[in-house]
Amino acid sequence: MESAKKETGVVFIDKNSLYFYSPTNTLGFAFSADAVKDFDLLSREKLSEEIKTFIEQNKISPVDLILIVSENASFIKDLVTESDHSGALESTQKENQKENVEQEIQNFTDNVPLENICVKIFKFDKATRVTVVNRDLLEAIKDTLEKYNFRILFAIPAFSLIRLNIQPNIGFTNDTAKTVIQKSDSVKQDDLFGEENKEEIKTKNILDKKQPIPRRTVFLIAALIFLFSIFLILFVRTMLVA
Repeated sequence: MESAKKETGVVFIDKNSLYFYSPTNTLGFAFSADAVKDFDLLSREKLSEEIKTFIEQNKISPVDLILIVSENASFIKDLVTESDHSGALESTQKENQKENVEQEIQNFTDNVPLENICVKIFKFDKATRVTVVNRDLLEAIKDTLEKYNFRILFAIPAFSLIRLNIQPNIGFTNDTAKTVIQKSDSVKQDDLFGEENKEEIKTKNILDKKQPIPRRTVFLIAALIFLFSIFLILFVRTMLVA
């Protein structure tokens, strides 16, 4: 016999707090300053304990969950791009524009003060929005909830709500949560844990950059080559004499 399908709820993650929305409850709690500050994970253990206490004190039963990260818990950059409805732009111009946007995105993500990030890029006719969130914190919340039998369907940035004609920065309500649940298929494409997300963007960029070789290393390599050359000459002379 198949188990009954779980209800679906929403967890809205603000920069210093977490809110739980379900068909019957709207609850929330503030992260302690020892666990999370301004969406920076300070202690995974403390955060896990706080979520556990929140679940137990409010007797929240496991449900399927959609995680939403608020705008003020994200690093955001908007880029203006030139549209080309008339086809007037030459292929070279288009390629240059694309490269410039990609470079701006890379520069922005490189300067986000986080070690591990989730990146979501929204492309529009005349603009591109880059949203970056703290992967460590998001995964810590996800892992803790799953530990207590909640199932995470997907996680999205609040900006995804524009797909539902909801302004992401006007406050999250129970009605908003209901709309997200009812129309989840329209936003799940923006999953921050999705395969298309550039989770390694910062690491990849570091590896791709041609780092200058330190002078000391150059001298050591030159010395080794010199010593090897002398050894080779002496070896050849010894063989000839023999």
